[in-house]
Amino acid sequence: MQTKFFSLTTTGLRLALHGGMLTACNLASIIAAFGVYYFLRPVNQILVQAPLAALFSLLAFMVWMWLAARLPLAFLRVRARGEWIGIYFAALLWTPLLFVPLHWVTQGYVTSFGNILATWAFQAPVNLLVLLYCWRKMVRPCSPHGWVLAPSAVRV
Repeated sequence: MQTKFFSLTTTGLRLALHGGMLTACNLASIIAAFGVYYFLRPVNQILVQAPLAALFSLLAFMVWMWLAARLPLAFLRVRARGEWIGIYFAALLWTPLLFVPLHWVTQGYVTSFGNILATWAFQAPVNLLVLLYCWRKMVRPCSPHGWVLAPSAVRV
């Protein structure tokens, strides 16, 4: 029974860690894409910032998953398909926990709920694409020379 409890605990920690990192990647990507927009003004902000933030999120989370697969800590490796869904929802839960303090530190006041909703509106489709891409590369490589992170650690 203790093994089952340990398994549930490590799975929860893994989902929380990867979800938190995905949210951190999203927020850092949104800020980085705003920086690019700032230098390209007077173009439309959404047309520049949204696609760049999505691309930056994908690249940053791919690097994180690549590192997680190669670190000597086996509990970091995603082991089942259902964990990808857990990471998706954990990232949504992490958003207010990371965004509100970040906004407080950078702007000096508590953010409105509308900003959290806007971040969720960005995260919902982008994180789905990011996680589908990472899942495909980890579980189902496209070619023999594809980007395989941890094939031995994946249970299908």
